[in-house]
Amino acid sequence: MASAKGGVRRSVEPNITLFSPAEIRVAMIPVGEAPDAEFQRCASLITRHKQVKLSHVRTFHHEAHKTPFKHIPWKSGNMNFKFLGEEAALGPSPLSTLHAHRAVLGVIGILHCGHTRDLAKACRAFQQRCHAFKGAFTVRLFGFDPTDAQVGGGLLALPGLDTFPPGATPEHLQHHAEVVMHDYAACMLGELERWMLSASPAMLDLGSLVDAPEFTGAGPLEAVQTRLYSDEEVKTKKRYGRLQKAMGDHCLLAGSPRDALDHFNVAADLCRVVGDWVFQAGALEGQASAKALEAAMDAGGYTVNQASVFTDDKQWRRGRDGQASGTASEAGTPVSSRDLGSGDRQASGGVVTSGLEVEQSGSNGTAPQAADDALSQAGTGTSTAFGGPKFWKALRSSGVEGEVRAHMAEAKAALRRKGVLPLQAEADLKLARFLAGLHGEAARAEVSDLVTGVLSLVEGMPLPEDRMLAFVEGAGALGLVGSLRKRMLLLWQAVELSKYLGFPNLRSLEVARKALEPPDRHMDPVGLEEPWSTPRSALHRESPSLWPQVRAGCLEAILGLAIYAKQHAEVWEAAAVLLRDHPAELSPHRQQSLLENMLAAAAQMAPAER
Repeated sequence: MASAKGGVRRSVEPNITLFSPAEIRVAMIPVGEAPDAEFQRCASLITRHKQVKLSHVRTFHHEAHKTPFKHIPWKSGNMNFKFLGEEAALGPSPLSTLHAHRAVLGVIGILHCGHTRDLAKACRAFQQRCHAFKGAFTVRLFGFDPTDAQVGGGLLALPGLDTFPPGATPEHLQHHAEVVMHDYAACMLGELERWMLSASPAMLDLGSLVDAPEFTGAGPLEAVQTRLYSDEEVKTKKRYGRLQKAMGDHCLLAGSPRDALDHFNVAADLCRVVGDWVFQAGALEGQASAKALEAAMDAGGYTVNQASVFTDDKQWRRGRDGQASGTASEAGTPVSSRDLGSGDRQASGGVVTSGLEVEQSGSNGTAPQAADDALSQAGTGTSTAFGGPKFWKALRSSGVEGEVRAHMAEAKAALRRKGVLPLQAEADLKLARFLAGLHGEAARAEVSDLVTGVLSLVEGMPLPEDRMLAFVEGAGALGLVGSLRKRMLLLWQAVELSKYLGFPNLRSLEVARKALEPPDRHMDPVGLEEPWSTPRSALHRESPSLWPQVRAGCLEAILGLAIYAKQHAEVWEAAAVLLRDHPAELSPHRQQSLLENMLAAAAQMAPAER
């Protein structure tokens, strides 16, 4: 699909839901020379804070001006983050002009000081890598586990490096991470406020991908007529409509759905008047998101962290020996920004190292090894706060389903007027996931119909990546309502499509592996694994025992893709499972070939993988 500037861009994105517009995308970047395991351990401290309460964020938020978020729910609202690995964050996001949440607005670097010889060089390298994220509002570099030499040598005072306290217990690190992430959210909120106050129609581009005839499906004559006969008044109204849509997007990111709804209402009306159908559809989908988010908030659908450091600050002032260290304040007193030191919290810099009062320990200042396993799992619970029995029960009791359906139907009608197939498919997938969350397997028939509609749209999508992702996302929606055979078949089709089109890669291998995994449950949030966590093979786990021939085909696909990607452990496991579970489907010659694959893979595997 060509953009307005001639490039070909994928426009369908994975795991997009009705609640995605409220998630701020933050790139997580490994810095320095630490092994992957250390990065995952440190990153998990940050990624557990995917949702932060506005009542706690307000402690760090300094209003230098009157906030543009007139109805921001300080008492009951939240801000939400979606953490991305560097590769995913650097990937194309051509629809960020249509949906603000698709742009990366934050960057967090993870630096393990103990494994880094030259901290100054690592900080400079991080600053250079941040140039790739030109739209990022807030950037931080967090340092972990500094050595005694680094602490004594003053290296931790490097500008832009925010260091976690050395020698801290895992519990102290968790509390410290909670404090700095609320400070990070406060800085992000300040940047969103500044954007709202400085926004103007001149900022909006009328020549983006969304306006390209290749995207909208407009013919050459219609494209020429649009350029020649659009007068200035129409262009001005278009810009104002798009500005209101963008302001609504930023209100959702700030955690203020009521403010967002006001802007989306104006945007939908303006875009309807001038025939800006794609942005009108975006505004209507925004209305659906805002109403659902406000309903969940009003019904108490979000989980409250009872062990929060903001509930009892004795938790973070307690020393390693269990005694309060320093001057302990009264229990229940919220942590304030003064407790973080006097750092500058501008977008280009970072906060000064927190004053958490912990006792320094031995030579290298690393956390006890016994806590590594627990910490490594901390970030893999949920990649979004929008899910779980409490969340969906709150939405069911709110009665918001009818309004969401109406807005999504109107948005789909607007998209049909321009023939934007990828966005039509996304609208159906959003509604399918929403219904699956509300009703589970009771919504199987309707979700199946929606996915069937998506598959009919796939045939007209010009870009192979869009078609493959539509298959994968449709399979995910079917899995949520228990349609296991259809799910497996769609994933297999996605893999076969990738092989036919000639771009088998690690992503295709992940799709093939997913076909053998149990599906997500409808109560679960979207995306249960972090994007940077080491992929773990699903072959040793129990997989659906449906359609042995299809399962064998998926295993063959995994084997071929793993050989192509030089993933030797995956090659060995796929060949072993084929020989163990599907000997009847294999000829003697094929069995001998699989044994040879296993021997070759075993010879190439690293010692840790054997």
